[in-house]
Amino acid sequence: MKSAELCDLTFPTFSDSTKQVSLHFIRELDQYFNIRQTPDELRLPLVFTAIQESFAKQWLSSSFDKLEGYNEFKKTFTELLWNPSRQASIRSSIYLDKYNPDSGESYMDHYIRSANLTSTLDPLHDRDVFIFIIDIAF
Repeated sequence: MKSAELCDLTFPTFSDSTKQVSLHFIRELDQYFNIRQTPDELRLPLVFTAIQESFAKQWLSSSFDKLEGYNEFKKTFTELLWNPSRQASIRSSIYLDKYNPDSGESYMDHYIRSANLTSTLDPLHDRDVFIFIIDIAF
């Protein structure tokens, strides 16, 4: 990667847990830190800048001194915001979702978004169930 591209690399932020998937945010942070070769001891303090949502920021403020590092943050943050009830909500939205051509989202973008959300669920949807869901959504 060229140095100019590294300068253009955007620091990931977490601003809305109702619209962002915490696993995606963690993956983006990991990629950013790896590309920037961020030392382990700086990763957790930098997370404070990345977390902008008030609920998540309050949780991080109260938990910060108890966290033993960035890896523990990732684990506890994911447990907090990617719990079974949040996943059930995502599952429900995938089941009920219908493609709307008037939304401004392309057919392919809608499909990729649905597939991306489905791939983060634990347990994963069975392949045939996923195909059925996508089939009825379009």
